[in-house]
Amino acid sequence: MIAAIGIIFSMAVILMLFVINLWAVNRFTDERWERVKTKWQKKVFQIIMEEGRHETLSVPQGDALDFVDFLSELSRRLKGDAVGALSGIARPHLPKVAGSLKSSNPDRRAWAVRVLGTFGLPQYEKHLELALKDASPTVRMIAFHHLILKGRSGAVESLLESLPAFGKWNANILGTLIAQLGPSVIPVVRKKFSDPSVPAQSRTILAIALQRLNDPQAAASAADILKTPQSRNLHAACLRILSGVGIKDHLPLIRSICYSKDSTLRALAASALGRLGDTGDRNILQELLFDPSPWAALHAARGLKAMSALNILHGLANLDHPRKTLAKQILMEEGAR
Repeated sequence: MIAAIGIIFSMAVILMLFVINLWAVNRFTDERWERVKTKWQKKVFQIIMEEGRHETLSVPQGDALDFVDFLSELSRRLKGDAVGALSGIARPHLPKVAGSLKSSNPDRRAWAVRVLGTFGLPQYEKHLELALKDASPTVRMIAFHHLILKGRSGAVESLLESLPAFGKWNANILGTLIAQLGPSVIPVVRKKFSDPSVPAQSRTILAIALQRLNDPQAAASAADILKTPQSRNLHAACLRILSGVGIKDHLPLIRSICYSKDSTLRALAASALGRLGDTGDRNILQELLFDPSPWAALHAARGLKAMSALNILHGLANLDHPRKTLAKQILMEEGAR
């Protein structure tokens, strides 16, 4: 199940990035690519292949953007030091690329952000931070992606401030992207997560990032949020934090959520209880085995397995009950004996 979710999530990320960059790929018709390649490829590869050689190609002003466009497309096909060499070749022309950020055409602005993100960091970091406020969601996402891709943790404040602008973008993707900046951003992310004035959708994204970063100090804020009326998605993200880094002090809260009217929250609370609970909590999980929600029952069964209460699962497996199949499934999973 976890592996399948991981595959689906990875596919979603790949699809998102594919859609974001599709316009850039379509800029190059076969005819145009061949024309530009014929004109510049040999000279560019000579510079790349001759180690230590630093040469500025003489490019007519009217061809500068096409030339950088060619380098940008070429960077997709190269790796490592070769991409670094392309950055050096592109550098003299980046001021003209930056001028395209003022274009009224969102596709043109998106192109400029992608080129500056590929070749212009950290020099053009502030330009990408400003692009996080662009009217076009595509421009915003490309800027967001490149700042994180290049590990620009110094831009984290701007990245977090931009979250409300992403509206209904997938919170799991955004949270995972933020987590890729690494542990150094945890204090800033945690502070923002704890701020009640931050919109619920943004706090959900921040909770996902903190969960991915396994921040133990996020548990206290997650517990506080769970005690107040909030969106289901935010409560769910907070329960996932408690499941990973919660402590025994959080058990009374988790137990109470096991009786929530929301089946998703009951399921996640059962999972957290299975990780943190004591022997007395087996009764709660046993009740949840018969929950109307199959999802809650599944998490309860896995919680019992985590608590080594396999006797309860064996008992259910031997009953003439619709959930006997679930009990058998959990008992057959790796590690259940």
